[in-house]
Amino acid sequence: MRRWTAAVLLLAAACSEPEDVPDEEDSPVPSPAPEPVWLSPTEHLVRASMAIRGLRPSIEDLARIEADPASLEPMVDAYLASDEFLATLRDLHAELYRVRVDLEPPFPALGPLAGYTGAEIHEATSEEVLRLVAHIVTNDRPYTEIVTADYLVANAPLAAIYGLAYDPAGDEWQETHWVDGRESAGVLSSSEIFRRQPSAGNNFQRHRANFVADTFLCEDFASREVTIRGDLDLSDPETVAAALASDPSCVACHQALDPLAAAFWGFKQHLDESPVELAMELGCHVPPSADPDAVETPFDQRFEDYCYPLRFYTPLHETMYREFSLPEPAYYGTPFTGLAELGGLIAEDPRFHQCSVRHFVGWFQQMDEDELPFDEILARTEAFEASGFDARQLVRDIVLDDAFRIAGPPAGAPDTELFAAPVQVVRPE
Repeated sequence: MRRWTAAVLLLAAACSEPEDVPDEEDSPVPSPAPEPVWLSPTEHLVRASMAIRGLRPSIEDLARIEADPASLEPMVDAYLASDEFLATLRDLHAELYRVRVDLEPPFPALGPLAGYTGAEIHEATSEEVLRLVAHIVTNDRPYTEIVTADYLVANAPLAAIYGLAYDPAGDEWQETHWVDGRESAGVLSSSEIFRRQPSAGNNFQRHRANFVADTFLCEDFASREVTIRGDLDLSDPETVAAALASDPSCVACHQALDPLAAAFWGFKQHLDESPVELAMELGCHVPPSADPDAVETPFDQRFEDYCYPLRFYTPLHETMYREFSLPEPAYYGTPFTGLAELGGLIAEDPRFHQCSVRHFVGWFQQMDEDELPFDEILARTEAFEASGFDARQLVRDIVLDDAFRIAGPPAGAPDTELFAAPVQVVRPE
């Protein structure tokens, strides 16, 4: 027994002895992280100029940067004040809003549009929201004004299409206001945005709501993973309506999507050139139904709406969602009334700030937005908010940052280890 006790005590003593800890002096010193390959000041200027303007620097600018590398920042500031930068901004937002596509012919050159070419009419409609964004940045207004502006920007053809006030002696693109009773909320009030994003049949404005959530909040409802029961008859409107209110898989999206969609019922479902041409040729006074006793349904369109000036928005239809037992307007649980309140809620939403930064960084660094480092986006969002939502300052910070001047990874490292900005696309002019 004593021998077993001694053995246990000896084992306990051995276990209680402290482990040998090497002295700090003996610890290996970690080697510093390998440096990436950096652009030279001249190469950095070329990349910045291409990103901001779509143009290579002039010979004079190249000579200046060679003589004085510290001149990079003032030259970037000059590029940011150029008309070419505004063109780049329009290009960026054209991809976001997808308004430059020519899926349909332009409105007919009849009546007040007689004498305009199809190209001029297409430019007027496709550039409306892009010119608004450029106007806001040009005048050093907060970028959040794109969803709160109490005005729009129009040229002569666009003013003729919608009956807007326009001064022929003023600038080509000038501030004006909608005259059909809609509330103003920047691009959220745009006819051309929602002509490009139609909502037909039993879609009930959901496509437009998802466009707003995806574009301004980076919250695409369509990308959510949901499981739909195999026995659900999607061809039956009543079955679908019941599922949207009770099936957990459906409710998960529609409890936020449908209240957001309620904001857009004042807009027509769609509007293309064909009924406009027909209405103008027939004199704009054909009744909506051949039967004078027919009851107008919520989706009937008054024929005269299709004559210049077009009426794409009808305030009386703003609450039409109630006729289909759809929910009242709400922004992710916060009730609102009208487009202006919706724009204010979006402008204050941190998701809008972060999503906007993601769009800018992805464009100017030519990277997939979904692959951008979250820490970088978060830091840039904080700086963006602190600047008062200064879009020029945001772009300046992006192109002067170390991440932008990386030419390649360290020697021997795989290409994917560090981001290296690709070659920028040159503007055709």
